[in-house]
Amino acid sequence: MVQTLNMQHHVTFTEVQSDVFFDYGELLDRFYKAFPGGSIQGNHIFWADASKPSVLYTKETDEAPVITLPFRNDKFVQQQNRLRELKEFALKSIPAPGIKPIKQVELYTKWRKFVPDSFQDEICPKPSTDVINQVTSDRKQKNRERASKKRPRVRGGRGAS
Repeated sequence: MVQTLNMQHHVTFTEVQSDVFFDYGELLDRFYKAFPGGSIQGNHIFWADASKPSVLYTKETDEAPVITLPFRNDKFVQQQNRLRELKEFALKSIPAPGIKPIKQVELYTKWRKFVPDSFQDEICPKPSTDVINQVTSDRKQKNRERASKKRPRVRGGRGAS
């Protein structure tokens, strides 16, 4: 698929292996405090300085005074052990989520016919029977739910005798 995507003039696709994605949530929770509510808005200016990596600076506008937000969390790690523990912290890999089952089925049933034959099995492969059955079952369930939410027919109305 990478070769196929890179055939386009304005596309440069680089395949990335899933083993380069890590869950940073636990590390951030352990070493840094959470953002205080309302401290960062869409229009705020904010930055960090490498000399003080656990401090965030923010301003509401370019002319506003600088607000300093310390984010170092000393609750779990003592300052003298911080650098060593940061270096030794083991990050957990995030498994690749893959394509959602409904999209797998749609690629196969709706889009495969538009893909050149030589690329169909790579770009729009047939999903497993389990995936197809699950998507079919989910769609039937949603249709039943929609049907049950429809307004009941009102008898009588205008012109009824």
